[in-house]
Amino acid sequence: VLLFGGSQLKNAKWKLQDSTWAWPSLMADVQHLEPVEAASSSGSAESPMNRHLFDGNSPRAAVWDNVFGTKMLVALQQSVDDFHIWRMKNPAKLLGFWLPRGSTPRNAPELAGHALLRLLGHCEDDFIGIEWWCRHQPVGAGAHFHYDTHPFLTRERPDIRPTYTLVLYLGNHGGPTVVLDQRSSETGHDPKVPLSGYAVASRENRLLAFPGELRHGAVALPRSVKDRGQFRSVILFNFWQQDAPHNQDCKAPDFSNYMPICSWAPTARHLLTEEALATD
Repeated sequence: VLLFGGSQLKNAKWKLQDSTWAWPSLMADVQHLEPVEAASSSGSAESPMNRHLFDGNSPRAAVWDNVFGTKMLVALQQSVDDFHIWRMKNPAKLLGFWLPRGSTPRNAPELAGHALLRLLGHCEDDFIGIEWWCRHQPVGAGAHFHYDTHPFLTRERPDIRPTYTLVLYLGNHGGPTVVLDQRSSETGHDPKVPLSGYAVASRENRLLAFPGELRHGAVALPRSVKDRGQFRSVILFNFWQQDAPHNQDCKAPDFSNYMPICSWAPTARHLLTEEALATD
């Protein structure tokens, strides 16, 4: 569902082998898919980044449905809460998880991040790394409107933002994500009042992508009886071409433990084994 424009969606399903949890086959089975752009009533200034999907006067949001096959989707759904809790409780107090260029994905969300690069028309070498984190919250919870960045980036260069921001929805519950065609400036917001924007409803296996410098948030909806016990589950990705958030708030995590508090963490069960990574 889009604010200030119409929407067109396309199936973009990637299937894993049916007979085995052959994780590397995810990358081999990714199809070449044309991005589906959400029409907007106004254009935007050209981006200085190498980002052909949103350069020029193209729409500022793209949406795909049915992104992954069943086995990959289930793996993501089964792990999202554990990764969400690990982020909240880890002694290192990480705000995000960092997957640097050239590193091997060690869990389903990191594999998904690599696969989504291709959907955007890029390859791994186009980025210095992927920042990701999970949210698994009651449906009544939202997220305030904000710009993605990190504290040290804000202090040194307030204009540095990720190249892309992606939201991967793992369920049908919770409020929509709203993306405004509005950027941060030295004087506040540019423009002061957004002239266009997009509202994308939660839907299982849906992907939303938009330029990382845009202001966005998630709308909190009133709770109802039918929503009791339901959660809004998403995985968030920021793709960085420069100025990686490599400070102590965002680095490559060790999901096997809660050291120095505990030598084991529930996220350890979602780590891929060497045997699984070696499977063709």
